[in-house]
Amino acid sequence: MVQAFDPVIDSWVVAVNPTKPGEFLTVVAGSAKSLLVFSDATKAEAMLCGLSYAADFSLDVLDAWTMKDSYLTAARRTGAERVVFDYIPGAHSAMAAPLDRLLEALRPRR
Repeated sequence: MVQAFDPVIDSWVVAVNPTKPGEFLTVVAGSAKSLLVFSDATKAEAMLCGLSYAADFSLDVLDAWTMKDSYLTAARRTGAERVVFDYIPGAHSAMAAPLDRLLEALRPRR
């Protein structure tokens, strides 16, 4: 049985552009900007292969909540409103969450 991806607990694979810090892999639908995050490197690489503008991007793994928090906080400053997990162009659905709600879920309870 395959266990479902849990974005709060499981590691994320993200595409970053080392030549342009702060540049994120996003998609825009309507007026909403969504940040793309992947559950494994194979899915991320498949997405990057089809994007000529992403040639300079490399993959990083975010496994600690602090790394995920920092990544989301920086992405929010670029206007991202949602996080889409394992996006495949042309697919009719993907797991998504409002960025602010995901930030809240990641942060430890005090």
